[in-house]
Amino acid sequence: MYFRKEWKYNPERKPLVIRGPRQVGKTESIRRFGNQNYKNVIEINFVEEPKYKKIIADGYKTDDIIKNISRIDPGKRFTAGMQKLTPFNEVELSVCQNMFLDFSILGGMPEVVRDYIVQGTFEGSLETQRQLLADYKEDIRKYAVGMDQTRILNVFNQIPIQLAKDNKKFQISKVTSGARFKDYRGCIEWLSDAGIINVCYCMNYPELPLKGNFDDTKYILQTADCW
Repeated sequence: MYFRKEWKYNPERKPLVIRGPRQVGKTESIRRFGNQNYKNVIEINFVEEPKYKKIIADGYKTDDIIKNISRIDPGKRFTAGMQKLTPFNEVELSVCQNMFLDFSILGGMPEVVRDYIVQGTFEGSLETQRQLLADYKEDIRKYAVGMDQTRILNVFNQIPIQLAKDNKKFQISKVTSGARFKDYRGCIEWLSDAGIINVCYCMNYPELPLKGNFDDTKYILQTADCW
């Protein structure tokens, strides 16, 4: 999971809603993004602090919500203004490249990353990754029903195989003998809705709006922790 800086600097941006399965690092990603991009970060948990549910009593205008938050806790500070963008120098770029290489090996699942940080090596990371994959497959067997269970597993198992090849798109015909798109479309949607995969569509041309010019018949599938 990652956040695009373009969202922060877009004056017309809408509220950012993060969705996904449990224990994939949503909260930690939000905290890191906030701490790295803002001087002050205010975190409100409506479950643990139900008193904050009243902050919309005067409506949904930003000024009213900020005023009510400040009434509950005057210690929370709201600072206006945005940071300036500057390119990486050679040292920063080298560090980022090394971190990206580590991410390419580890992926983004919290348990794998945590063990790497604690140990300082990649020891045991492959075993943890394999266990996580086994857990995903077990979830599919647990929550999917009927024939879709086998089809969903077939699609999931094909993702790394097809990514390793120079395919322009994910090929349903390669999933199993005689596989047809109409029989497997629901399986891809199931995996996507469960937060297990991301569907990456091919653009007809690189222009906005993106949703208006992609080809929904050409796409690749990636596991969710790649983003």
